[in-house]
Parts: sequence; structure tokens; C-alpha cells
Amino acid sequence: MADPLLVTLRERSRAYLLSLEPERFLHPWLRHAGLPPSTKPGYGGWERETDARFTGHFFGHYLSAAARASVTAPADERRRLEGSLAVAVDGLARAQAAYAVVDPRNAGYVAPFSVTSLPAGADGLLVPFYDLHKVLAGLLDVHRYAPATTAGIALEVAGGFGSWLADWADRFADDAALLATEYGGMNDALYRLYEITGDVSHRRAAEHFDELDLFAALAAGDDPLPGRHANTTIPKLIGALARARVLSDPALASIETVAARERTAMSRRAAERFFDLVLRHYTYANGGNSAAEHFREPGTLRSWATSGSVVGYGENSTAEGCNVYNMRKLARGLFEATGDARFAHYDDHALRNSIVASASPETGMVTYFQPMTSGYAKVFGAPQDEFWCDHGTGIESLAGLGDAIAFADDDGLVLTQFWAARIAVPERGLVVSVQSDLPSSDVVEIAVDAAADEAAGTGQSGRSPASGNRDRAMVLRLRVPDWVGAGVGLERNGEPAAAEAADGFLAVRVSAGDRLSYRLPARVRVVPAPGDDHWVAFAYGPALLAARFGAADPDDTYRAGVLVRMGLPDRDAPRTITVADPDAWLADPGSSVVPAPEHGPLRFRLRGVDERAAALVFEPYATLDDARYGIAFAVEPVAAAAGAGADTEAGAASAADADRTGTGVGDSDVTDRVLGFDDSNAEAEKRYLRSRSRTGEEAGRRFRDAAPGGWFSYDLAVGTAPGDRVLELETGSGLDAGGLEVRAADTVIAAEGFDDAPDAANAWRVLRFRLPAPLVAASAIDREGQRAVRIRIASVGDQPVRVAAVVMRTDRRE
Repeated sequence: MADPLLVTLRERSRAYLLSLEPERFLHPWLRHAGLPPSTKPGYGGWERETDARFTGHFFGHYLSAAARASVTAPADERRRLEGSLAVAVDGLARAQAAYAVVDPRNAGYVAPFSVTSLPAGADGLLVPFYDLHKVLAGLLDVHRYAPATTAGIALEVAGGFGSWLADWADRFADDAALLATEYGGMNDALYRLYEITGDVSHRRAAEHFDELDLFAALAAGDDPLPGRHANTTIPKLIGALARARVLSDPALASIETVAARERTAMSRRAAERFFDLVLRHYTYANGGNSAAEHFREPGTLRSWATSGSVVGYGENSTAEGCNVYNMRKLARGLFEATGDARFAHYDDHALRNSIVASASPETGMVTYFQPMTSGYAKVFGAPQDEFWCDHGTGIESLAGLGDAIAFADDDGLVLTQFWAARIAVPERGLVVSVQSDLPSSDVVEIAVDAAADEAAGTGQSGRSPASGNRDRAMVLRLRVPDWVGAGVGLERNGEPAAAEAADGFLAVRVSAGDRLSYRLPARVRVVPAPGDDHWVAFAYGPALLAARFGAADPDDTYRAGVLVRMGLPDRDAPRTITVADPDAWLADPGSSVVPAPEHGPLRFRLRGVDERAAALVFEPYATLDDARYGIAFAVEPVAAAAGAGADTEAGAASAADADRTGTGVGDSDVTDRVLGFDDSNAEAEKRYLRSRSRTGEEAGRRFRDAAPGGWFSYDLAVGTAPGDRVLELETGSGLDAGGLEVRAADTVIAAEGFDDAPDAANAWRVLRFRLPAPLVAASAIDREGQRAVRIRIASVGDQPVRVAAVVMRTDRRE
């Protein structure tokens, strides 16, 4: 890499990796195996050993990131990273061996928690197979990138774990229960392991994690995504693609039956269909997806992103970082499988406008979410004591910033991204150097030279690259980005190049000594939200633009999820642009969004808009790190805005949100809510407990139910305002309220009745319960510094109780 911004981010991230201590990550692993830890204590945050936690997950991300970072690090830092990897892998090997003595039936198991917590977690431990997947994937990355001794130990540990898992899953004999709790990309990692070892037990383990019903629905053209936890779902399809890739090797697929081969082909179709669905219906302008970590109904991106809610995961919980990491991983896999340029288009766009945009060039820390609406600033994680999932995928992304710039193929090199970089092509004895500053300059300069060591090895070290090495040749395929304007051109050595255009690429034959100039004219673009042509962002060439508002306040945050810090908005930031004719204005972005060089390079303003919008100055979002910003705006006609007020879409979206969920989640009197039932972050924040309870999906809605005799509970924040509280449960319309028991602490509270008649198209109704102020005061407990009440929901009849939303609000009625 030579691009200054990418080099800075990589260096900051590498320095952070060097500051971490593998011995502290190993603390719970050694302790669980009966070995004395070498440090006291271990790490906190999501790596902690008590309360809601994801112990082990960040350790796995650390292994992957450190292994990748070591490849490009200067010699002294490489040695330090390799030393840390050796300590980490040796510690895991010792823990695995010691545990085999303690529990011979589970020899091969290695974890920082008991095997009895699998697969659903226990005592605050969340999604254990998700946590273990990260470590397995990390071991495989260490095997790929680390020195031979460390690589060999890493593979031995991974192989032993894979063999144990195959036997354990066979004994468990309930794949439905296994698949019910988030497990990360366990099938992907296990297929990778099988690809390396050829051990059929590793394939058997992988197949336990193949969610074939989901794959079949996607392959058939259905859309089963609404209501699903996004970052639980995306890795499943990465695993589906891994199955298709690995089992395309005849040596590894030799035991497949006809039915198994059909399932493998179906898995490949499912992965591609899933990718297209996510981009078509669920993706924001920066390449991210999800609201409050979940896929929502198509056409509702705007209403979720502008709900006005800042309770828990509110309107500020769009575009989660983990999802982009995994969508890029899926895109790269699909590109390698198909060569289709659309996958490379997405990967490049998401890298620039989400991954790079999520990272602080000052600290190397990354965001969890990226709010799409106006008034928020980026909230970067802390170096320690948080260790979010998005921090983990973030350090992997920053360690691998150059991973997808170019790909080798049978004819030479495919250049898919245009960052300043130097790319070795050892099979051809060539080096390709790229000079690029898109979109500031629209010309990418590409130099093709003989590799110096190759030339020396063939007696050519004294010969001029331009004269003596022209026999070193290959086909160079250059992606034609989907953002370019008119005038794309390619010159070789100052003359128009004879290039073949096909499938989104220009192919040209090059030799050592060639110099190419590739012209990629940028243009202003309108980027509408899927399903909402009047909620738009703007881009110039590859760069998503954002309006700069006031300075960021790093302390203007609150906690949600498990230790996640969420930004608070500037409510005065404009969210609406008013124009005479929205359709005409949007149809001519070159006239509507114009350069503003008086404000600096790559600055833009809007023309033909209301006074507030005309004062906005837009710049590339990727480097807007120190201010509040606005990305997506509603474009409304002047007449409509005059009738309703110039900036009403937040309230309108709140109303739309209330209509959709039946719970008014955008209302200012909400003190807490649960909408994402996922056995993970959204529920763990509320210290949820359950017995005979499960989560599921119905008609695009996530729910939690309690079987007869079962129950579940949440510690819901009640705020500090005086007065009663009202609890709202959105339940199935067929529920007999007499079969439902709700308790506040130990007190049974009676239902006031259903809020309204069920909608024929939506079989959910809101049931309300009043908590008098004295009961709230008597029942109040502390939840991470917040005043809360434990609400227990139980089925006391002969039917299950099913709930799709839980909302606590202050009763403001006089």
C-alpha cells in the first residue's frame, strides 16, 4: 500500500495490535483448562469473565489481524507480532492438552468457558459458538501467514478442535437447536479447515452448521430476511459459498451423493441470491445495512434511520460495521468464483465509504454503527474495556486493507481497486505500481516493470526494463467502475491502447516497461435509498459525500447493548431539502450538486434548494472524523414543506415507525424497549433470563415466546421522571390474556387490555400494563447506572405466549 490514508490507518492499527498482550487474552482459556494464568487479570469489556460477555471473540479477531499485519510490517514489528502469535498459539495448545486430561470425553475442546454452555450460552455468556468461530478462524489465518513452527501448532489446535466438534455435534444430535443461536461463520471456518486437512471429520463438523432450509429458501427466490439478525445471517452465506468452493475440488467432494451435490449447488445459488437481495432492498448509501442489528422490511430504511428514537439501539444504530466486513468477504468470494464486476463494485465502494470511513486516522479505533441521518458524529471504540464485535472485524479490515486491490488469474492480473499501491506478480516476474488519487485526479497511472530479484536471477539485472524485459508480459484487466462518467480512456506509452472491453473490465496486454494512463472521469451522483427515491445521499465518483455540521463531542454518548456507546444527535441539524420539483431536481445532479472550491478541494454545495440546505457544504464522508455530519436527506417539494414545517421528516418517520411496530418506538416518553430478539446484544443489555423460551420469526417479525410453564425477563430502564410507567407488549392476536402473567419484580400486574383491534394484515396487538409510581419506586434496581425494573413475562395457561416488542414508557397523562 502507498495511499497515505490507508498507510496511516494500517500503521495505527498495527501499533494497537502491538499494544495488546496475548497472555491477558489467554487468562480465561488457561484457567478453564486448570492451568495457572501468567497474568492477572485478563481483559475486560466483551472479553470479561462475568456478566454479559462474548469471551474469546476478540482474541480470535486479534489472531487474524496480527497474522495479516505481520506480512506487511517492518522487520522489527514483524518479529514482535510473530512473537505474540507464538505465545498465543502455544497457550491455546497447552490449554487444549490440559483440558483433554481433565475431560477425556471432550479431548480437543479448547475454550474459555465450559462445554456445558454450548450451544446457547449460560450465566451471561452469549453465543459461544460465535465466540469460538473467531478463534478457529484466527488459528487458520495464523496457519496461513505465520512462520512454519507457529503455523504448524495453530493447525494442530484447529484440527483437534474440528475433530472434537464433529463428535460433539454428532452426540448433540439436534442441529435445529445448534442453529438456533448465533454461531458466526463456523461452517465457513470448518470448510476451510477441511480444505487444508482433508479430514472428513472436519467436513462432517461443517455440515452440522449448514442451514439448508435458509439456503433453499434463498436459492428458490424467496426473501426470508426481514426480522433476521443481519450479522448472524451474512456469515451463514459465506459458509454456503465456502461449501460450494471447497466441494468443487473432486478430491474433497469424492464422498458426495447426488443429493449432497444438489445441496452444494443450491448453496452457491443461495449465496449469490442473498448478496443481490441485500444490495437491492437492505443497503444504505455507504454500503452498510441493518437497523438495530437486524434486517427490516424492504422499503423501511428511511423510517428506521430517522425514527427520532435515541433509546437503546435507536435511529443511530444503522450500518453496523461487522455486517460490512462480512458482506465484503462474501463479495470477494463471489468475485473469485464468478469474475462478475458487480461484486468488485460493491467491495470497492464499501471499503472506501464504510470501512475506511469507520476508522479514526488518529487512533486506529473504529465505530460500531454509522448513523445515516443528520446530526450525529462517529463514535469510536476504546482501546480496552469494550472490545466490541465491530472493533474486532475493524482490526481485521485495517490489517488487510490491500487484500482486494488485485487478483491473479490465468492470464495475468485483475486490478479491481485504484489506490496507490505496488503489486508483485511473481508468476510473471513483474511488479505493477499504481499511482492514484481518485477522485481528486481522474487519471490512474500504472507502471509495469520487471521484478528486480527475478531480473537478477536470470542475468538481467543490468538491463533496462524498457529494453531488456519486454518479454515479461501478461494480460492486465482493469475494472470499469460503476460510478464513472463519460470519457473513460486508456493509453499505453502515450498512445491509445488496444483494449478489449468485456463484462465491466478493459483487458490490455502489457509487458515490462509499459506505462498506462487510465482515465476515470468522476461525476456527481444521487444515491437513493432502496424503495425510497426521495431519501437520498450524494456521491462524487467513488466518494460518498456528507454535510459537515458542528464539532463532534466525544462525551455526547450513552450506553446501549453490551457496553456499546451510542451517539446523541444535534436535533437542529437539517434532515430535509426542499426544492420546487423533487423529481426534476434529482434527475439533474450535475446542476443540483455543484463544486464549491472556495471551501476547499472536493467540496460541494446544493443549488435550487431552501436557504438552510443551500448553506450546507458537502465533503467526502470517509475522512469526516471530527464533526457531526449528514449523509441522507429527504427531498421534498416546497409546497409540502411549507404546509408541514421545513424539517418534519423525523416526526413523520416516527409516526411511520409507530404504525409499523404498533409501539410508537420513536416517542420521546419511551424509557426502554426490546425489538431485537436475538439471544445476543439486544437482549443481553437488558440482563435477560429465560426458561422454556425461544426466539423465532413470523411474517417478518422477530419474537420471543414462552412455552406453557415457561418465562422470560428483562431489566427495563424506567428513567427518573416522576409518575407511573406503562408497559406495552406486542403480542399475537390470538393470545388469551388470561394465559399471560406479567410481574414487576415479585408483583403481578394486571393488563389494562388490548390497545386496539388486530390489523387483518398484521396479527399482532399491543397489550398495556400500568406500573404505579410507588410500585416502580419499590421495585427499582440498578442496571449499569440506570434505574430499572425487572419485568417477567410468563405463560400460565396451556398456550405459548409470543411477544414481538416490549416497550416501557413514562405515562405523561395528567
